[in-house]
This record gives sequence, C-alpha cells and structure tokens, in this order.
Amino acid sequence: MASASAGDGGEAGHVIDEELEWIRGTEFGKWLEEQQEAFDAALKQNDLTIEDNPRTEPFKSKYAARKVFQKISDDVSQRMASDLADVLFTEITGGDAATATDDESTDKENGEDAREADASSKGGDKDGEKGKMKEFMDGTLGMLGLYLGSNHIEAEETSEGERHLKDAARVLHTTRLQPRNCTVYIKVTCMQGILWAGRGDHKKSLEFLKEAEDVYTSYKSTSAELGPPGHPNKLLPAGTTAELWQQFEAAHTHTLFYLAQCYGHLGQPSKSAEHCQLTLRRQLEAKSYTPLDWAINAAGISQYYLGMSEWTASAHCLVCASHVALEQPGETDEQKEQHANIDRCWLKYYVNLLDSAVEPSEQDAAPSTLDRKVNFAAIDVSAAQAKVPVKLPTSYAEALVAFRAGQEHAKVTLAFYNLDDHVSDYVVVLQDQSKLYQKLSEFAKDPQDKCKLHKRRVDLLSAVEKELNPQYFLATNRQLQYEVAETLHEMMNLKRSRFLDGALPDEKQAGKINKLGQQSLNWYNKFIDTLRDNKTKEIPETLEEHVVRPYLRAKFSMASIYHRFMVGTPGQYAEFNEKSVAIYHECINYCAANPDYDGFQEELAVSKDMAEMIPIKISRMLQGQSA
Repeated sequence: MASASAGDGGEAGHVIDEELEWIRGTEFGKWLEEQQEAFDAALKQNDLTIEDNPRTEPFKSKYAARKVFQKISDDVSQRMASDLADVLFTEITGGDAATATDDESTDKENGEDAREADASSKGGDKDGEKGKMKEFMDGTLGMLGLYLGSNHIEAEETSEGERHLKDAARVLHTTRLQPRNCTVYIKVTCMQGILWAGRGDHKKSLEFLKEAEDVYTSYKSTSAELGPPGHPNKLLPAGTTAELWQQFEAAHTHTLFYLAQCYGHLGQPSKSAEHCQLTLRRQLEAKSYTPLDWAINAAGISQYYLGMSEWTASAHCLVCASHVALEQPGETDEQKEQHANIDRCWLKYYVNLLDSAVEPSEQDAAPSTLDRKVNFAAIDVSAAQAKVPVKLPTSYAEALVAFRAGQEHAKVTLAFYNLDDHVSDYVVVLQDQSKLYQKLSEFAKDPQDKCKLHKRRVDLLSAVEKELNPQYFLATNRQLQYEVAETLHEMMNLKRSRFLDGALPDEKQAGKINKLGQQSLNWYNKFIDTLRDNKTKEIPETLEEHVVRPYLRAKFSMASIYHRFMVGTPGQYAEFNEKSVAIYHECINYCAANPDYDGFQEELAVSKDMAEMIPIKISRMLQGQSA
C-alpha cells in the first residue's frame, strides 16, 4: 500500500509504494532510473505538433521520440528474455555463490530434512520475487506500448499503432487494477476507442471507452485499500499523491470527452450532453482547460439543451461559456471565430426562445428536470445569468428584451462573419437575424408595426441576395428569394387585413397592397426561374425532391396573391383571378403527373376547390356587370 515518505508532509510529499520500492535497489531499477531522462525528453518531443516541425518533415519529432521509446522497450524485452528476474532474485534476497556454499554446509550439519525444508522455503520466496519482477517488467512494457501506439497513430501509421496498443492492453489486462498500471491501462483503452472512432466504427469505439470508464470506477471504489494510482509517465514509482490523482482523474476526463462524442455519433444526444457536461465540469474543477476550447464546448451543449427547451440549462452553459472565453482574447483568426461562434449560439438561444413563445411545443410546457444537474459551480456567474430571460415571453415588452439581446449578439457575430470572407455563414446569421424580426412581429398588435418589422427583414435579405452570384451560391439564393417573397406576401395580407370587415380601401391604399403583392410575385418568379432547365427554359416535369414542395408552395402563394389583388372593376377582377385559376391548375397538374409525391396533400385539396370556385365567382361578377 502507498504512503507518504517521512517528512514529506502527507499529501504534498513524494509517494513511496512500499510494494514496489524494492525495485530501486535492483540492477533493473537502477537501469530504469538511468533511462528516465531520455524518456522525459522523448515525451516532450512526442508532444510537439506538425507546426513545430519542418514543413518537409512534419513528423520529425515523432520519429525521434519513437526511437527512444522503442529502444527502451526492446531493452526491457531483452532483459526479460534473458531471464533477468532469476539474476535479480539473488540481489533482492542478498544471496550469492558464497551464501549458497554456506547453506550447503549448514544443510549437511543439520541433516537432510532441514536442508530440504530450507530449500523449499527459499524456492517459494524466489518464485514470488520472480513473479513480482515479471509483473513490473510487463507494466513497463505496457507503458511504453501506450506511447509507441499513440506515436504511430499521430504519425498516421494507425495499423502499427493499433498493434502496439493491443500488446500493451494484453500485458496490462490482468494487473489493470494495480496502482502502477491503472492509469496507463485507462489511457491505452481510451486510445483504442479514439482509433476506432477515427475509423467510423463508433460501436467498437464505445466498447473500449466503456472499459476505460469501468477501470476508473473500479479503482476508485478500492482506492482506500490500494492507495494512489501510479504515474503514467514515470518508469519508476514517483510523484506526489496530489499529482498521481491528478493524472488519474485527467485520464478519466479524457475518456468522458470521447464518450460524449461517441454517444453523439450513435444517436444518443442525451448521453452525449451528459458526458460533455461532466467533462467540462471536471476540467473546471481541475483548472485544466484551454479557455476558448472549453467555452466552445459549453456553448455547444447549450444548443442541445436548447433543442430540449431547457432554457435555464442552456442559458447557464452560455453564460459560463462567455465568462470563460474572456480569459482568452481573440488574437488569431481562429480565436476570433471561436468568440463569434459563442455569440452565434447566443443568437440561436434568443431566436428559439421567441419561436417557442409563438409556437410552444409539448417540451415547452413540461417542467425542467435539468436545472439542478447542469451547474458549473466552480465559477460564479449568478449575476450574469440573472439578466438572461429563461421564461417564454408573453408580451411585446418581454419579447422586445429577447429581441434586443439577440440583435446585439447578431451584430457581434456579423463583425467576424462578413460577406467578403464567410458568405455561407454570413447568410445563415442574417437569416437568424431576420427570424428575430419575424418572431417579434407576432407580439405586435398593430398591423402597421408588424409590417415595419417585416420590412426590415426584406431589406436585410434582398440586399445580400443581390450580392450573391447564383452560379456559386444557387441554394443560398433560392432560400433568400423564397423568404423575401414570403415576407412580402405576409405584408400584403397584413395591409389587406384592415379591410376584411367590408370597408373599401382608397386608391392609394389599394395601390400599396397591390404593390406588395406584385413585389412578392416578382420574387417568387425569381425563385422559380432558378428551377428551369438550362436548355429548354421550362420547368422539368419532375423536379428534384428537395425543391418540389418549395416550388409548389411558391405557385400556391402566387395563385393566392392574384386572387387577393384589390381591383376596381369586374374586368380587372376577372383578369387577375383567371391567372389565379391557371396557377392552381399548374399545381394540380404537377401532382397528377407525379402521383408518388405526397408532400402537398392539404394544399392540393385547396387548389382543386379554388380552381372550381373562382370561375363561378368570375362568371357571376361579369353577369352582374352586364345586367
């Protein structure tokens, strides 16, 4: 069992593993002590990145470290093969040739029975010490196998790396819960999990990662008897109690991090978020994290909780992300992008908060079950979190608070994701900004106020659409064209809603309504034109599946606009409504020609009704005119 050496002050002192300390007095132990300096230097070389190496030799430091690891490993194997343990037994027990001669004399003097008993006793001791030496050597080989395996994998030699990891796991397996080997074994199995994740086999990866987690749990449950775990970087027992536990806990944190990713790939988002949160909490408590990396991960899991309508949990993660990110200012482009992405997550938070207030789901109505579980208590963010709305707004004033906060984060995000360097990201952020206006408009009472908010959307989206070359950004152009058309259509309906009680608009008012309708038609046509065949300039009989519904919805909306134009004469009414009927028939005919498509059933029924009803209304109006 491990204990602090005398005078070392308990936890702060160097640990002596009483069951392993004997190794220092052996020839093998002395030899290992001589290798530690070279081993430490190799570990530093192994940690260097590609950027730290010459461009023409990206793995130069890896190869140099590998030579040292391999040389020490080969020497250990050679010593085991030469049955060094038998030789070392002589040193351990203090025996030599002279002692053996004295023993024989004593045996003769005391009789044959005494000689046999003494030999039997010594033989048992010898076998025990030999077994201990073999276990220690196996542990050393396992440690070296870990670093050889990770070295090869990081140098893109995965097959050879896997072989070393398998060998390491094999020699360590039976002693994986012994103090010297447990941390190394956790690292070995975790690395195997990472290897299989890289190959895309996440089920296989999970098996290894779960084994690493099980070893951690098992050792923790027996640590009172076994004492601190061994140091994964030291060839001989070394380190303070605090340092040894820190290494052990860090290995487990690493495992949790990859378990979080693994569960995500296996379609288990709840477990993924749980393990990610545990990882982040442990990193904070251990003060072992890179601020922006930590903040990005915290912002990332906030989006999971956002999807669960766990507003308090999501807000807590974001507040903590912003708090920790301040520890690392954005100096490089990568760091600036990380800061922008945190603001981008904040923007998503406020868009979703407003959206859920407008269209609440079952999750929104359910009580939170995570508020107590999601808590990074190592940092105090209570004051900042108190300012974040975590309840769905129920009034325009409450919605305005969320809107303004979202707008601030949108501005910060767009300062990095500009149109010149980040076109796709810029557009996505702009669309989220548009959604802020859209959702806020749902809380406005006056149709005029609603229209003003929608007008901001049109200005935002139409301006950027004109800047994009459809040759390179066709899908993005289509999204923007459709949204602008849809927004103008909504503005037309809002203006028209003032006259639903039978009152008639004056010429100026009717002109504004029809202008919005015509602008909407123009944008819908612009969208539809992108779907035409390059050669025939016609709409294909069968469109690609992902554009069928947008196409049919655009046509359906155009028919509705023509039907809703404010006109002054029966002739104008007939003209616009005949266009409406023609477009409804286009929808009906497309669906008839493509019977397998069933994503337009509700609108198709309306189209058929309108195609029958409108001609009757036209006929009646014209008959009334002639009468």
